[in-house]
Amino acid sequence: MLGVCIVALVLFGLALWTSQDKKAANELGESSLANANDENIGQTNINAVIAQMTEEQKEQARIKDSKRLADIRSLRDALDKYKKDFGSYPKDLSLLKPRYIEELPVNPTPGGQNYVYTPIGTEPYSIYDLSYSLEIGVEGVGPGEHIASSDGLATP
Repeated sequence: MLGVCIVALVLFGLALWTSQDKKAANELGESSLANANDENIGQTNINAVIAQMTEEQKEQARIKDSKRLADIRSLRDALDKYKKDFGSYPKDLSLLKPRYIEELPVNPTPGGQNYVYTPIGTEPYSIYDLSYSLEIGVEGVGPGEHIASSDGLATP
């Protein structure tokens, strides 16, 4: 368990370090360069962290990532059912309970960010973003932050 906590802290530190590098580049007027390299830097940092993980830590991360994808699928399914009945998506996930989903899923921790639901535009909402993060990636969805929508499970 201590190892998983250490990995979570390292991931947080790397995310902070990357955001500080981007801020410094922006202050130097190099925002386009920072934006172009941000994804590569983030992926390199994630890969470096994964390379340092033990097989046990990787397996624990896989288990949590599988749960996260199952949670996102469940939320997407509930959102689609809600839209079918009401013609639009809800203003927040609590409106899905208990008719469309018994309980709102909770992101397994440590190692991840909360799931964030954002209806897009004004009511009635016709699209949404559902953001989540994977530690090492599973089922063809890589590590890092992703956005699910009615159109798909993952957009890097």
